[in-house]
Amino acid sequence: MMPNEPKTNDEVSLWTCLHDGSLESIANDPMARSLTFVFDVPYIWEFHKYPESSRFHLVLGNVSKAVALDHSPWPRELKIPEGLSWEESQKLRWDHYAKGRSQSIDWLTTAKKLSTSNDYDISNATYLEENNQVILKLEITNHEDEYSTLEITAETLATSLNGTRELSREEFLSLGNAYWDAFGKQAS
Repeated sequence: MMPNEPKTNDEVSLWTCLHDGSLESIANDPMARSLTFVFDVPYIWEFHKYPESSRFHLVLGNVSKAVALDHSPWPRELKIPEGLSWEESQKLRWDHYAKGRSQSIDWLTTAKKLSTSNDYDISNATYLEENNQVILKLEITNHEDEYSTLEITAETLATSLNGTRELSREEFLSLGNAYWDAFGKQAS
């Protein structure tokens, strides 16, 4: 769990903070039983007037499980009829995607691949606190029909800015929420 925060069983979305951010690196320290994820989310830095070199660090402590899954698409070709609205065509895309399945892949190979390429963005991220553990789930895409899911179970999840300024869950989420609230007001 995040330090000094009450335990819950509610899944918490990290979408507002990490969506479309780039996964820059994964540091695996087996002796310390930790994993550190580093994310670049330029629109957050620009909005809050942080330096371009800013990065979110998510550190999982006492990791007990790290699972990597790839999405295997449904083999039937997706055909979107002409004349559909964006919403209707998007629903067809999601329905087609949902017919695919997740398949396990090698964790170390996947972590290395994701750490050596800046072509992977976060499409969704959540964490759940349950039974004195935290489960972080990251859905990652390279926008070329390659989708991976990482699921990490650990005792703790700490968030920081640049690995130095610790952020509480509320502080972390507020950085993303402030951006998306302002974005929504601009669109209105």
